[in-house]
Amino acid sequence: MNPEEKRLLEEVAALARENHQILKRMQRARRWSRFFWLLKWLIIIGVTVWLYYYLQPIINQLFKTYESLTTLNLPQLPNLGDISKLLGGGR
Repeated sequence: MNPEEKRLLEEVAALARENHQILKRMQRARRWSRFFWLLKWLIIIGVTVWLYYYLQPIINQLFKTYESLTTLNLPQLPNLGDISKLLGGGR
């Protein structure tokens, strides 16, 4: 092997080592990216489920209150135009 071929072979070996290091960093970055993507979705789903169980009694109470208000026999309330006339604001 002449010196030129040896130099080229060493250059190719150095490039291969550099390429290997770059690929290892890319693989590590991809793994971390996947981990944080999964962590983000676990947090989103966890917060959603927690909020559902935390807010469910409040929402149920609101629905019960709304239902009780709709079943009452209230007299017809005047519309806003009638109210403004009663208050002296009608022109």
